[in-house]
Amino acid sequence: MRLQESSGYGGSELESAFRYPGPKPQSPENSVVMLADAAESSSRALRDPAPNSLRKLVHDLAMKRLLDGQFEESGLTLSELHLIEESISKSLVALYHARIRYPEEEPSAPPRLRLAS
Repeated sequence: MRLQESSGYGGSELESAFRYPGPKPQSPENSVVMLADAAESSSRALRDPAPNSLRKLVHDLAMKRLLDGQFEESGLTLSELHLIEESISKSLVALYHARIRYPEEEPSAPPRLRLAS
């Protein structure tokens, strides 16, 4: 909001500066790439990429594009869009999965070799 007020741009003028000027996705594959790209880039801006926040992010991005009419020309059904959401969410959750930190072992002395006499 402050950026809009300080720059003198209204909401739609500022949004148009960041919109892709090309056509809407014409195939389901293009729609998947569009949504996956948006989800991946937006997930990098999250402070805490917890599984629930990643799922919510992907769902919100998909709904925003659905309501904006971005999927109208792609031939995607709502059930396919739901499957795509689940798949992208699962991939992001796996990407940001935190590993358990194992305790470090103290270095032990190397075993001594015994020479046969």
